[in-house]
Amino acid sequence: MPRIRVRRTNRGLVPPAIYERAYAAVVEGASIRKVAKEYGVSHGTLARYVKRRGEAEPGRAITPPGYWTPTNRVFTDGQEEKLYACLERADFSLSPREVRKLAFELAVGYNCSFPPSWQEKKMAGKDWFASFMERSGSLSRRNPQATSNSHFTSFHKTKVAAFFTNLKIVLDRHSFQAKDIWNMDETGVTTVQAPVGAVTSAETGTLVTVALAGNALGRVIPPFFIFPRKQFQSHFLKGGPVGCTGSANGSGLMQEDDFLQYLAHFAGNARVSKESKLLLLLDPSHLSLRAIDYCRENGIVLLSFPPYCTHRLKPMDRSVLGPLNTYVNSAADQWMRVHPGTNLTVYDVPSIVSSALPLAVQESNVTSGFSGTGIWPFNPLTFDKDDFAPSYVTDQVQEAENTSDSTVSDEAAQEYSPEFVHPFPKAGPRKNTMRKGIRRTTAILTDSPVRAAWEEARHQRRPKPSSKAKAQTKKLFSPPTTCTAARPSAAAAAATAADTCPSVEVTLTEECLVCCGSFSDSVPGEVWMQCLLCYGWAHGVCTDGMGDYVCHNCDVEQRWRNNNEILNIIVVQ
Repeated sequence: MPRIRVRRTNRGLVPPAIYERAYAAVVEGASIRKVAKEYGVSHGTLARYVKRRGEAEPGRAITPPGYWTPTNRVFTDGQEEKLYACLERADFSLSPREVRKLAFELAVGYNCSFPPSWQEKKMAGKDWFASFMERSGSLSRRNPQATSNSHFTSFHKTKVAAFFTNLKIVLDRHSFQAKDIWNMDETGVTTVQAPVGAVTSAETGTLVTVALAGNALGRVIPPFFIFPRKQFQSHFLKGGPVGCTGSANGSGLMQEDDFLQYLAHFAGNARVSKESKLLLLLDPSHLSLRAIDYCRENGIVLLSFPPYCTHRLKPMDRSVLGPLNTYVNSAADQWMRVHPGTNLTVYDVPSIVSSALPLAVQESNVTSGFSGTGIWPFNPLTFDKDDFAPSYVTDQVQEAENTSDSTVSDEAAQEYSPEFVHPFPKAGPRKNTMRKGIRRTTAILTDSPVRAAWEEARHQRRPKPSSKAKAQTKKLFSPPTTCTAARPSAAAAAATAADTCPSVEVTLTEECLVCCGSFSDSVPGEVWMQCLLCYGWAHGVCTDGMGDYVCHNCDVEQRWRNNNEILNIIVVQ
């Protein structure tokens, strides 16, 4: 079928009613040329129409010349409807080329007439596919987006229905309004921005976690930063948003202790109490019994999302964090232009987030996230069958229904359909693991039965076996008031300070330049790095991991480039 061409003239655009009146005049005895001139149509076209109209059976409609007729269509309306239904369920895995191959196989199975080019290429043509997509109305072509297999197949109708059931229970129990419904989510901000401009800060960056919470009324509380440092210092937040706070750990990711600090930050800004409770929707990956008890004592009702469904159910993830990351990249690119030749560090992240946050957390963005997920206004029918289509591959209930249909008649089983050519794949039953603990699901975490289940699962956990029978102790060297770096074993890949600078000594009272942690509190195997300019010391995890370390108190660029001193490293044994 050819594509729709654009008309350049108005020839042939004659309404069918004109042909009917002209045909009636010819039947009454007028000549074809006279009638054609009277009605403004071609006499040859009118003659063909009169001939076809006279030979047609009574009651059969005749299409006027120049109008498209469905005689050259490959499939009937019923066959295309079956193909539409098949693609609506399988559109997550079929490309246009695969649809064209499926159409050819269906045309052969239905014994339809099709162009010879289909037989040569073993697939339908591009013209047919373009017309088919236009007739469908509901199908569209989209670029694929990266989504993990767990998120792709776990967004199941049963799990989503259970979440909305728990949400309805909480809303009816406490009569929550839009100002009382909050969602907390986190995102990572690195010191290497996306390639918006021509220059980036470094090849690999350091991650800083930013936790953000907003309610269904559009209000957002100040962010919470988690820095990859040993100890948190107030100067980490220099230039950050007003009211922000944070914590620090070795990885820079949200952990149980950091989440407990965030709950205190949330309770102070949201003004929650037992008399005025709030609902907090979150992913319970960092939750602990201490956090649950804190929420119960301070009037915070916790409701967890189903596992691997947060990409569709989290309001902040749907409408806020995406724009925030975009604006952060633009702000980081602007920062690089204003500070040429300077690397972006984790201490500059709060100021960059401060400039990007007002653009991303607009009231319309936050409220649209809650309405788009059906949380507020409450709408459990927000998601339709197309949204759950990827989960059909693991839909065990549907698989049971298919097995029960094996008793149908042979004629129905042999009916040719798109599912016969392209059957829907089904995943087998998942393996049962021996892992102890509570299985994650959507639940009202602050309810007493759920808390009791968490506590029981915690007691059932077996402690991890120690790799060494005896406990490790920190080995100090003489004299007792100093710690001199020792040579590592021959199997060690990196040289220590003893190999390059034997005279370097560190007193036990030495403090980290970044987090102010004492050297005497170091753990076995911990690395300390020395500044090339001021010869001060810092934890290895508190630095940027560069070979030539210069602390933030020294001149960053001009003074250390020509410095040929060798980096000193101390490994506590």
